[in-house]
Amino acid sequence: MLEVLADNRRLGVNIQEAYDMLQIDLERLPSYQKGMEKGMEKGMEKGMKQGERRKALQVARELLALNFSTDQIGAITKLSSVEIQQLKEG
Repeated sequence: MLEVLADNRRLGVNIQEAYDMLQIDLERLPSYQKGMEKGMEKGMEKGMKQGERRKALQVARELLALNFSTDQIGAITKLSSVEIQQLKEG
């Protein structure tokens, strides 16, 4: 009986050692780091584009309030005439 308990204890230690050996610190892998960097770049780029669009829409609203023409607003903001018309209506 004691021999079985001793074997079980050693088995538990062996399993833990094997588990520890198989653990990988993902953050240290070059592919993980590259993926994170690429994801951050894409996120920043997307955020910048969203910010630029919000600013263009804000400027277009202000120009509409000053009675600028659709063509003038489009030339200034680079928004399409359809987008500007939607701002007028909404």
